[in-house]
Amino acid sequence: MKKIYVILLFLAFSASAQEREVKTSKFVNQTEIALLAGRSYTGPGNYWPSYLSSYYPTTYIPTYTRGNTGTLSVQTFNGWRVKPRTALGLTTGLDAYQGALIMPVAAGIRQILFEKGPTLSKFQASLDLGTGTLWLDGEEGVSKKGGLMVNPAVGFVFPTRSGSAFLLNFGYKYQYYRITTAYDKENFTEETRNIKRLQLRLGFQF
Repeated sequence: MKKIYVILLFLAFSASAQEREVKTSKFVNQTEIALLAGRSYTGPGNYWPSYLSSYYPTTYIPTYTRGNTGTLSVQTFNGWRVKPRTALGLTTGLDAYQGALIMPVAAGIRQILFEKGPTLSKFQASLDLGTGTLWLDGEEGVSKKGGLMVNPAVGFVFPTRSGSAFLLNFGYKYQYYRITTAYDKENFTEETRNIKRLQLRLGFQF
């Protein structure tokens, strides 16, 4: 009989220890580095149409070459658990595109869709919605202005015993921005760009 009591006490102690191990903080930080892959235009080249060159020597039609591209980005989400499986917060970082270095500022949500247990891997969905700023990207004679940024993703959270976790996410990122290039007071060009990228993110949560 004493052995049974000893076993029950041992199991109760083990269960309470496991509960302490899986307790997580209300604060959530997810920091990730990502590969952004897609298609982009390189250029522009300088092409002066013959019918304009004699009248407007500073006017040209930009020419581009379209091809595959892969760039890197880094982002960090800082939020608060409003429910055991739901965290709300802010996301920022740096995205390197062809011809622009953009810092996104967005509202973010992280939602656990499925988990087998507190210490096992979890299936997570995320959404960041905000704008991209180009204040870090300065170029003489060129004005760049950011716009809408949308970044949905799904992936996995792999918890560790310390309460932190490794992250693996697959997503899609859309970014709008505008470039205005001034050649003199009267001549300028304006381009709008809709950047669409597939995204692979690796990171850490604590």
